[in-house]
Amino acid sequence: MPPVTDKDEAQTRLEIDAKLESAGWVTQDLKKINLHAGVGVAVREVTVSKGRSDYLLFISGKLCGSLEAKREGATLGGVGEQNTKYVTSTTGVFQRSHQ
Repeated sequence: MPPVTDKDEAQTRLEIDAKLESAGWVTQDLKKINLHAGVGVAVREVTVSKGRSDYLLFISGKLCGSLEAKREGATLGGVGEQNTKYVTSTTGVFQRSHQ
């Protein structure tokens, strides 16, 4: 069982945003999306046909991946499959509605 953390979701999201931004990503909410705000854009909490991705990652406006936030100490079994599910369900639907 993962260790209990005193961080709530909002605090965790701030940490993830800071790490993405220090790596050169622009972080955005879906409501204020601009896929060309930088070379790499991370869009928070996007609902797709097969679930909700914590972050969808775009490079030069093209969907390239998904990032799932997990509690520290959580097992990562199945996360790769979960991300693939989000990215493949999103391709086309998300890009057509937000270009």
